[in-house]
Amino acid sequence: MSVTGDTRTPEVVCIGEPLVALVGRELGPLQTTDTFSAHVTGAELNVAVGLARQGVSVAFVGRRGCDAFGERVARTLRAEGVGTTHLRADPDAPTGMLVRNLRPFGSAEVMYARARAAGSRLDEEDVRAAASEIAAARFIHVTGITPALSEASAQAVQAAVKIAREAGTAVSVDINLRARLCDLETQRQALHPVLAAADLVFCGEDEGVLLTGAEDAFAVASELQASGAKQIVIKRGAEGATVFGAGDQRIAHPARDVVPVDLVGAGDAFAAGYLAALLRDLDVETALRAAVTTAACVITARGDIDGLPDQRELATAMETNVPQTTR
Repeated sequence: MSVTGDTRTPEVVCIGEPLVALVGRELGPLQTTDTFSAHVTGAELNVAVGLARQGVSVAFVGRRGCDAFGERVARTLRAEGVGTTHLRADPDAPTGMLVRNLRPFGSAEVMYARARAAGSRLDEEDVRAAASEIAAARFIHVTGITPALSEASAQAVQAAVKIAREAGTAVSVDINLRARLCDLETQRQALHPVLAAADLVFCGEDEGVLLTGAEDAFAVASELQASGAKQIVIKRGAEGATVFGAGDQRIAHPARDVVPVDLVGAGDAFAAGYLAALLRDLDVETALRAAVTTAACVITARGDIDGLPDQRELATAMETNVPQTTR
């Protein structure tokens, strides 16, 4: 393996912010947690690793610090087979960090140390350096997080989307609203040009309601389709997920029944499972089942990427206690 990860032309280019998370080792509130373990994370990075484990050639575009945690990010991605040629080492900013507790239910308590970190300094130059890979890929994958980090990052994502559209590369977007990064209206404005160019949109039902003002998953999907996206995938937590496609296409699948260890990262795992199945030219029903199952696998382990299944593990999991898809 090359020192820059997978050297194949990437099928997917993920663009975003790498982080290191210190996750509590024992269950409980953050203020009483004494020991932590370090995990490489970041919404787009999680998707990149999930795709690589499914045999997809994938590259990551972003910035990390010239520090120990930045090296940890780079080594982890290379070990997973993710291309890191365009993971830029920034000598003037640290690698972003977060600290969170371990909870098998509800929302995690999170403390961030990402302001002015390397990931927020992603700019158009970084993206244009990866233009040939973006143009050759089948998908780029971005989220609403990176445009909310800084004006430079927002412009970088818009540049990536423009390169992709001009080259015929499909654009995958996960909404991923983050209230602690900036206000909702700023996030709406940052997302608007990205959603206008999207082919595939992943969205949690709750955040979709916040973003669009719609009442439920069906209304959220209608609003997002009006933006131009061809396919909307609404993640509904314990209710599973629903795909809204062309015309009146509606395909739903319930969540998998597992004992959760750590709920963080489920949405990114879902996106990775769905994209990997589409890239294997599987039908939407199978892709949705793969996505739900991948999400179920990841919440059975601590950290955002530790529980991501490889191809054999996912195939086995999909054959076990398979609930029926509804149409």
